[in-house]
Amino acid sequence: MYIFIYINCSISPSFSKSVFYRESLSSTNIDDFLAIPHPMELNSIKTKICVALLESPIEWNEGISVNIVMMLAINENDYSRMDSIYDIFLNIINNELIKTKLLDCFDILAHS
Repeated sequence: MYIFIYINCSISPSFSKSVFYRESLSSTNIDDFLAIPHPMELNSIKTKICVALLESPIEWNEGISVNIVMMLAINENDYSRMDSIYDIFLNIINNELIKTKLLDCFDILAHS
């Protein structure tokens, strides 16, 4: 995911180090379905969200696996709009139908 964001988003070379540092402070999984890794700094030229729909859940934190990872690269000028993005994340984790539809997207992509 880092490579995709690096190529498509013009992030700083310290982006991945910052993401790992942030993760070491506290895991970025919201629940047992979604993780949203992000750096400590707002160091992206453009705001992007890289989405990974996983064929099988991966262990994100000890005893917690996730099905979807949404890596954030945020430009400082867009930070004020992040509440609306986090609202979307909360809608995802609080709605079983949305979760099912997201997992169905992987099935469609994997079999096309």
